[in-house]
Amino acid sequence: MDRPSYRHLSDVFDGLFPLDPGALSLVLSSLGSVPRTVVDAGCGTGLLVRALADQGIRAHGFDLDPDLLEKTLPRTGRGASFAPADLRTFVSPFEPGTVGLICCLGNTLPHLTTEVEVGQFLARTRTTLAPGGILLLQILDYGYLRRTGLLALPEKAVGSWVFTRRYTVRPSGLWTFHTSLEGPAGVREASFDLRPWEFADLQPLLEDSGFQVEGVWGGFDLCPPGQTLPLVLRARLL
Repeated sequence: MDRPSYRHLSDVFDGLFPLDPGALSLVLSSLGSVPRTVVDAGCGTGLLVRALADQGIRAHGFDLDPDLLEKTLPRTGRGASFAPADLRTFVSPFEPGTVGLICCLGNTLPHLTTEVEVGQFLARTRTTLAPGGILLLQILDYGYLRRTGLLALPEKAVGSWVFTRRYTVRPSGLWTFHTSLEGPAGVREASFDLRPWEFADLQPLLEDSGFQVEGVWGGFDLCPPGQTLPLVLRARLL
């Protein structure tokens, strides 16, 4: 899998997708008694990794997009590290079986478009986590989007830039994700295919990989699922 490029958003990425305090809070509270070591899969510009390191957590982030990883340079050090890597083949800088939590947030998982690819990611996750370690996922609730017919997501603005997103449903089962950033320098556009995973799709894959689902929510505030755009899932390695 070659992850689609978000180069067209890199200059305004942090403004479009700032660190959600709820995400930081849930990661910290989910650590519990497991090792205080976190890997952020698909870390983007590294905001969460930097925030975790500032809380005394050993944190590592990886991403395939070189333009986003370039933004992590000022956030490197003092407990935070970053590297280019693929969800399917990543290798943690920590000893195998010692990481307390792996998170994959920001609707990153749907870039894996087959069960085989998700299985490869879960296999790497299982090897990396300590016994009882946590996997925290956050995607869009595609079931909610299907039920409501909501295929155009809310518009976002950063300064004079306006960001729009919409989906096209394909007969293959994939959804094409169209993004547009319009501003003083013109229009920057990109489109690529995602897999609209739902909880019912992911649960058996998780269980087959040795994980037990502990919670499913409609956001980092732990509200009930099914009525909001986000879907947050927490699973523990048995």
